[in-house]
This record gives sequence, structure tokens and C-alpha cells, in this order.
Amino acid sequence: MTEADCESLTWVHPFDLTSDHILADARWVPFITDDLRHDLNQMLQALETDIAYTAEGFGCCWTTNDALQSLNHKFRDKDKPTNVLSFPDETDGQLGDLAFGYEIIAQEAASLDIPLDHHIRHLLIHGLLHLYGFDHVDDEEAQEMEALEIKALAHLQIPNPYQGELV
Repeated sequence: MTEADCESLTWVHPFDLTSDHILADARWVPFITDDLRHDLNQMLQALETDIAYTAEGFGCCWTTNDALQSLNHKFRDKDKPTNVLSFPDETDGQLGDLAFGYEIIAQEAASLDIPLDHHIRHLLIHGLLHLYGFDHVDDEEAQEMEALEIKALAHLQIPNPYQGELV
């Protein structure tokens, strides 16, 4: 993913979400907070023995469904929006980029009857695990990845997101 693909790309370093954020959609503003930085720190500490911290940071593009649909079409040949896309790129010590679509994430949270901030945290960890090389192509991989997500979220007392059905 290039900066042109997501015009509001901003680098976010693990344990430091206080970096300047340029957002493509103002609806994200209430969620990109010190609380999110703190929670990310807690979730990554919970996973410290399970994943290796080999990169310095990652990029986040906080955007809309339309932008995610465009990225999904361009990079995955799927012409529909999705909640989060991961673009691994280990250059310059970075893990890569994550892109989040606001509307679909808000819709999923509402349909699952969970707080939006819980779903954002889940998808942030989900995307980061993709950047760390985890996937869910087959059942065994999916179980491993889901267990890591559940562990990270439990550290914040956020319930298992797989008890509901994700969109």
C-alpha cells in the first residue's frame, strides 16, 4: 500500500499512539485516544510471549468503507468493503500498514451488540497479528489466531469476540 492509496496514512508506533494522527474520516477522532494507546500496550504485553516484537511500528489509515472497498479491490481483487486490511511491509523496521473502514466496523459492533471501542480494539489486534504473520486461511491457523486475539482482549476484560458471529 502506498501513501497515495490511503491519503491519511500516519505512522503509529507500538506503545505510542500519541503520534500525530491525520484521519481520513472525522468519525474516528473520539476513538484515537490515550486510552487506545494504553489498551494497545496492555494487549501487546499480554501477547509478549506469543509474538515477537521485531519491528518498530506500523501505519494506520483510519478511513471509510469506500476507501477500504477501493483498497480491497486493488490489492485483493474483492470489490466490497471490509473492516480491516493488513499490508505487511518490513522495510525500515516497520511491520506494514493497517487500514480500517469506519462504517462496516460500526455496523458489525451494532449487529453484535458490543461497544464500538471493543470492536476497534479487537480489529486492531487482529490486523497487527496479520502484520506479525498470523493468518486464518485454514481452521488450525484460525484457531491459533483467534486464541491470541481472545487472550489479548481478555487482558482488558473485553469478552471473547467469537461468541457472536462476525460479519
